Amino acid sequence: MVVAIFLAALIAVWIGPIFSMTVIAKKSRSGEINLSGIPSDSGSSSSSSSSKGGGLTQIPSEKTDFPGDDPSQVEVHVTSAKKDIIGDFHVRGDVKNLGNDTLQFVKVTVHFFDAANQPIGNTGCCYTDPTSIEPGHTSTFDSFTTKDEMSAKPSSYRLSLDWQ
Repeated sequence: MVVAIFLAALIAVWIGPIFSMTVIAKKSRSGEINLSGIPSDSGSSSSSSSSKGGGLTQIPSEKTDFPGDDPSQVEVHVTSAKKDIIGDFHVRGDVKNLGNDTLQFVKVTVHFFDAANQPIGNTGCCYTDPTSIEPGHTSTFDSFTTKDEMSAKPSSYRLSLDWQ
């Protein structure tokens, strides 16, 4: 019995970082998006958030990060933003189509920035699954890049989306 408990604890410590729990992003009263699921300080004036797992801070997307400069067509929730066990960076979440037309080939690009807010790389891949999103439906995404494709260690990121 003691050996089984010890082995279970050892496996949890060893495998735990690989299979982490995902928490949907929540918006606090101040409008701050919180990736960890813990309420943000309502007195904060910051418009970014941080993820406990990887220390990456989300920078709000701009209108120009969406087709036709119209962010109202989609609702994006980031569920995790972190480095995996081999050092690559993943931003995962879901995209909901709020419009009246099916969005085809929805691509989520993550732009990474260093501590001085200088661009250091971005994801070149990564379409939603499924790639087409009908009105009112949601697709998931895992937009990632290898550590070798970035010129420095990332500290923040911003999302942009594209579709046909």
